[in-house]
Amino acid sequence: MSDEDALSFVRGIFAGAIHDELLFPFPTSLEDRDPDEARTVLYVVRLLAFLLILYAIIDKNRVPRTPGRGFPEDSNSPGPPQSVRHDSNAS
Repeated sequence: MSDEDALSFVRGIFAGAIHDELLFPFPTSLEDRDPDEARTVLYVVRLLAFLLILYAIIDKNRVPRTPGRGFPEDSNSPGPPQSVRHDSNAS
């Protein structure tokens, strides 16, 4: 069997032999090739995810710097509508 026969997918199926490297043409995983580098990549990805979540928590709980929104001492801030008192003795 020559190299051309070994690398031909159709010839292999016709002969009854299926070559795994032709069915799954993906390289080996990083964990199989270099476990230390895979551990470093996983650490960096987890660190970035942690920092992103931490930033989102801080951003959500941040108090606005301008006292224009939500502070009661600001007269221009939109607040609940003032209730109008109706005098029942007026009629």
